[in-house]
Amino acid sequence: MNEGEVYTYIEKNVNGESDVPVFVTYVDSIFTGAEGMSAFVQFRYTWLISRNVLKIKAGDKFGVFEAKEANENCDFIHILNRL
Repeated sequence: MNEGEVYTYIEKNVNGESDVPVFVTYVDSIFTGAEGMSAFVQFRYTWLISRNVLKIKAGDKFGVFEAKEANENCDFIHILNRL
């Protein structure tokens, strides 16, 4: 990997969907120490999704949030803060 590149890990199958990106990160900086010294990488914009799919339905609650609407195709969710 080089600075400025995006790394994507793809699972072959997640809940019947094929080639799902489950981990994505941007390599912001790579720092290399002198011989025998530590080196490290700085990542940004990283996200990870679970292999365990949760289908959200209207009325589901997540802490202070409640799903007011959720369609069958899971391409629309209306979430409200209950506070």
